[in-house]
Amino acid sequence: MALIGAGLGIGTVLLVLVLGQRSDDDALRSTRSAEVVPAADCLAPEVLDAFGLRLDAVLATAGAHEPAPAAGRVPSSFSPVGVVVCQAGGTLRDGSGTWSVVTATTREGTATAIAALQAALDGAPAPVAPSGRPSTCSTSPTDRVELWLVDSMGRAVRPQTPTDGCGRPTEAVRHALDALTVTDQSDAPVSLVAPATPAPTGR
Repeated sequence: MALIGAGLGIGTVLLVLVLGQRSDDDALRSTRSAEVVPAADCLAPEVLDAFGLRLDAVLATAGAHEPAPAAGRVPSSFSPVGVVVCQAGGTLRDGSGTWSVVTATTREGTATAIAALQAALDGAPAPVAPSGRPSTCSTSPTDRVELWLVDSMGRAVRPQTPTDGCGRPTEAVRHALDALTVTDQSDAPVSLVAPATPAPTGR
């Protein structure tokens, strides 16, 4: 019995240490400043990886899409004027077939609206139910987004985006994004999901 009690005691200590380490890691991530890069890129490898996508070799050009820095807190010296919202889930067709796409949507607004978005991004993630992922979660890939804040010179940072139990941006972030005006939108092909069927040849 003494050995069992000692084992439980050691297990409890280890659990506390692990949880403490996770808390320290979370704190480090929340205080790390985001790196400023020359431009937003919805096809950066890390962005595509978040969507479970990989750029088709046919489309990949050396140096065209540099690795994206880790998301972090927006530096106090960075003054965003808009946001680029990256979303997956769409498709387009051309002569090669059907491609999965990532949609890049640029949204802009007043200084007050941008400040509201930054405040929402600084907010805490929504608590997750003890049972894990809620049963009411949507399965739509477009619910997941990756964000880039951009300044007046086009430079960009990847902000940490608090999410709910379904992996979507929190309601506060979604409302702040909806308050901004869409100024540009484009679809970029990522991977060929269904090659075109060759046309039958006459005999």
